[in-house]
Amino acid sequence: MVTGNELIRKVRELVRPEVSRFSTGLHIGKQNIILTEFEINKDEITLINLAHEKTTPSAERNSEILTQFFSRDGYMFKWVSVSVPRESAVVRIITFPMMGDKQLKASLEFEAEKYVPFNLSEIYFDCQSLLDKDQKAGVRQMKVLLAACKRDVVVSMIHQIQKSRGQIDAINLDSLATLNWYLRIQAKDVQTSSALLDIGTNVSNLSLIENNKIIFLRDISFGGADLTQALTKNLQISPEEAETIKAGLQAGSAPNEPLLRAVIEKIIHEVKITIHYVEGQMGKSLNLKQLHLAGGMARNPLLQESTRNLLSLEPVIWDALKGIKLSSRLNAELVNYLHPVLPVSVGLALS
Repeated sequence: MVTGNELIRKVRELVRPEVSRFSTGLHIGKQNIILTEFEINKDEITLINLAHEKTTPSAERNSEILTQFFSRDGYMFKWVSVSVPRESAVVRIITFPMMGDKQLKASLEFEAEKYVPFNLSEIYFDCQSLLDKDQKAGVRQMKVLLAACKRDVVVSMIHQIQKSRGQIDAINLDSLATLNWYLRIQAKDVQTSSALLDIGTNVSNLSLIENNKIIFLRDISFGGADLTQALTKNLQISPEEAETIKAGLQAGSAPNEPLLRAVIEKIIHEVKITIHYVEGQMGKSLNLKQLHLAGGMARNPLLQESTRNLLSLEPVIWDALKGIKLSSRLNAELVNYLHPVLPVSVGLALS
């Protein structure tokens, strides 16, 4: 059984030093249920299994999908890592006076409610200092990563997995699972600064990184559902019809492009003012060249076009499988199709 103290243990350990030979991540999102299983042999990682189904409005049907996943032949997993959806979680970087880890945790027992939009009695939370040990001498303040999620969501998730005949190895947060693995991948990149925009259904996460350290995190109240809502409201169509339009969208070809462009430009504007704010606080430019995109909207041509025009950054669909081998038995077309929505599941398994 996963205990409350273990629920967000990944916050303390942004990069897990070792993983077992087989590791599995299960992402139950608003739009997709994705399971990835990896085999780890020394420095070589191979994606050996991939399962995907569309999320349904029926919790019972979703449990049936999970049961089917767990009963498939050829899967080596016994335990899976899962995550709390971003709508039910909060990740913040806050400033605190210098103190030890135990004192920090004790202080946040009383202070956390200032930083999260939930009642303390309703959440699990954890924290980690972002200050390097060799930087603590003479420093009066430190940056702290604070993560919190709703207890009832965690309990419901545990019951759902167990009902589906699965076992939970660890519970993370959607945004942290992606960010943890992003840091691992970007550590091998020569660029000193990078930015990741992970677009969810209702909430998106912006992460700004410098020298492979987190310098700023922000939740943006925007997601793919905003496009769907704009289409259904203005065109008087069903959500299913709106999803079809979104899937077939090509820049310069849709009669409703001005409507969609106006919605998309809102999130790009939020990214722009966030970058300018952080650069102003730092007193220097981040010298960003690209904006890494993740999530179902990453391939949206209007999003990519707005990134170029409004941010002067090159949009790049982030490759969460970079450096990972694919088993020959996998469907390469399915892997490519799911590419933008794989980061959470991959991060759960490998970070």
